Amino acid sequence: MFNLHALIKFWARKEPRLIIHEMEGCKLIADPFCGSGSSGFGAVLVNASAFLSDVNPVSVFIAYNVLNDETLDTEVIETIKQVCYDIENEVYTLNGSKVSFAVWKSVYRCPFCSRAISLVPRRKTSCKNCGKTFLTKDVCVDEKLISLKFLAGRTSQSKKLINDYLSTEETLKIKFWYPQGKFVYPGTEIEFRNGPHKPIEIKDLFTKRNLYAVSKLYSHIEKIWKKNKSQGDLLKLVFIASLANATKMMPHSKTSGPSWKIPRYWIPSLREERNFCRSFLRRLSLLASFKEKWSPIISNYQITVSFNGKIESSEKNFIHLCRANALDIHSDLPKLDLIVFDPPHYDEINYFELTYLWQKWLEGRYRDDRFRDYDYWKNEICVNRTVGKDLQWYNAQLYEIVSRYISRLRKNGKIILILHNKDRDVLRRTVRGVKEVAAINFAIKTEYKFPKIPSSTQGLHGHKKYLCIVKMKRVN
Repeated sequence: MFNLHALIKFWARKEPRLIIHEMEGCKLIADPFCGSGSSGFGAVLVNASAFLSDVNPVSVFIAYNVLNDETLDTEVIETIKQVCYDIENEVYTLNGSKVSFAVWKSVYRCPFCSRAISLVPRRKTSCKNCGKTFLTKDVCVDEKLISLKFLAGRTSQSKKLINDYLSTEETLKIKFWYPQGKFVYPGTEIEFRNGPHKPIEIKDLFTKRNLYAVSKLYSHIEKIWKKNKSQGDLLKLVFIASLANATKMMPHSKTSGPSWKIPRYWIPSLREERNFCRSFLRRLSLLASFKEKWSPIISNYQITVSFNGKIESSEKNFIHLCRANALDIHSDLPKLDLIVFDPPHYDEINYFELTYLWQKWLEGRYRDDRFRDYDYWKNEICVNRTVGKDLQWYNAQLYEIVSRYISRLRKNGKIILILHNKDRDVLRRTVRGVKEVAAINFAIKTEYKFPKIPSSTQGLHGHKKYLCIVKMKRVN
């Protein structure tokens, strides 16, 4: 089976195998929390049609561009490869050798006595030297480049090479578009729950070198997009899938490869400044290969997308993606065989926050209408007390959605509800309310387990969390 997670890291993606056996025999499926489109992928494999929707425009964009039958043209691939090689020669080449990554170290200092301190992820920190307490945002930071790793495998701590590398960065002048903004909820001054420890601008999440590289590459992608939207969208998918590797969020570790390790915007004290061109080209190859194999499979399907809440269907097999609030579109759906509910997992994942960086780039220089709405966070169903969403609010929203969708099921139709939490009592509380909504007309089975499905059911750094699957079958 295709590894969808390799195409783009989407937090808490559900593995298609988790529900695909429930899809067998179904003809029409709906998933109002479609995320990156795993349920649509599963629907195609069992020859079913599906209505997929999500309130997050980035989710709809990802799902559509993964599932549609578009492939990358050879000419487009070669053009963008050459752009990457040119940028690499300009930005990541030192004395004829190409840099794979540079290792940076941050030293945090007390704003009062300037002694080095250990930074902890909380709002207040105390200095052991002077005894004064201060906010994390007031900490002073010294950044130092300590080594270079070359593509040929050589590692160097040469002061001369490091100084030469730093000197090339000083000559760069960033003249290409990049997004402006802070990690706060639009229309408020509320900082992201999963935001950086220190308030920063989006640009500050990148080194100057990598901001130059990503902005220059994206300017070429947008030129292609202006001429050919479908090809440009595929390149934009590759771009956002690679984007984390251009940020300061890549920890340097001998035991694991570089990746966006935890679901927040963070800058580790020991980190890698990656060669973004290489990261982008790897993702480009993965997507091009996937689409070549996927296109024949999806060829007998009609794949459509709407960013304005309009539902479409077809007489042939179809996958229709729609950007909409789950509470709003149930009445427009026909009778269904299966409804998949995989809402955000309580307070673990705040998709608005985690896709905000992607959305800012996708909106782009031309202010793409698909991505101009940043107020949908108010409708995102999650537990986030920072913006007034507690467990009671979360459960009430979920119960209302289940109650509305029940009417769309055929007799013997099924609902699959996927929940994920470390606290079994929290899961039971949610499940009790769901059973009260559906008890009269449904046979209900609940499973609690610790399955080994990467990124969807394992907690951060391997900490176990319960995966709760509620299966409801309509009996009258």
